[in-house]
Amino acid sequence: MLGYTIDSNNLGDMYQHLCGDVLTRGAARLVRGYETTEFVGAHLILTEPKSSIIDTPERNLNKAFQVAEMIWILSGSDDLDTIAYYNKNMRKFSDDGKVLAGAYGPRLKPQFKYALECLKSDHGTRQAVMTIWTPNPARSKDIPCTVMMQLIRSDNKLDMVVYMRSNDIYLGLPYDISTFTMIQLLFAYELGLEPGIYHHMVGSLHAYKSDYEKIKSIAKALSYSRAWPEIGDCGFGMLALIDQLKLMEKDIRARGDPRYLWPKSPFMSYCAVVLKLWRDKKYANALN
Repeated sequence: MLGYTIDSNNLGDMYQHLCGDVLTRGAARLVRGYETTEFVGAHLILTEPKSSIIDTPERNLNKAFQVAEMIWILSGSDDLDTIAYYNKNMRKFSDDGKVLAGAYGPRLKPQFKYALECLKSDHGTRQAVMTIWTPNPARSKDIPCTVMMQLIRSDNKLDMVVYMRSNDIYLGLPYDISTFTMIQLLFAYELGLEPGIYHHMVGSLHAYKSDYEKIKSIAKALSYSRAWPEIGDCGFGMLALIDQLKLMEKDIRARGDPRYLWPKSPFMSYCAVVLKLWRDKKYANALN
């Protein structure tokens, strides 16, 4: 098949159509003994990157993991226990039971300042690139799926291009795009720009046979999506905001509540509520 392109102003509608298309138009391929269907060279275009939280019941996302993974990546962490608290399946991908070798955070966070400086000093720069892929990666159960991110200013807007070597439509894509668009929103916030277009480029965009029936149900259902709450005037620059998010997550996980109050921010309040609900649920289950 000669590539695949789809565009939408929200991830819910895009995801519904994508789920239908991959089963009817994707190419069948046997990968390591597993039956799959895939698009090679896919381009997903989200014209309103804020609207990137899928809220379709047929794809019941773990909202706490969605928020926690975003914070985990932004804060530069590779700690397994922190992210496995929200999704125990993450333990399957650790080589040593302590860290995730392919974690994006330790690769991305040291590049945030460089990308910001590029975009601030030269409005026409094409050099605001953050690389995740490591040349000649060692054997591991956790090789990064994402290769790179690029941010480009266009007038008063900030576009983002992400390239992934591989993306699982059912398991990974809803979380990946949600996190990556939040990175775009945070950079736009720091630069005083509006978020522009989000481009999601994938070498192999695929679905496994074990998920076909679930994907069919998503394709037939009504689609729903929500927007990330506004970052607003939260009182912090982007890098300081990331530090606050990390502290907030740690406090809620350990204590049940954040120890500090911050200026009112719909985005930070949303993150706190979602994480606290997860912590309260786990605590209640432990008592039963």
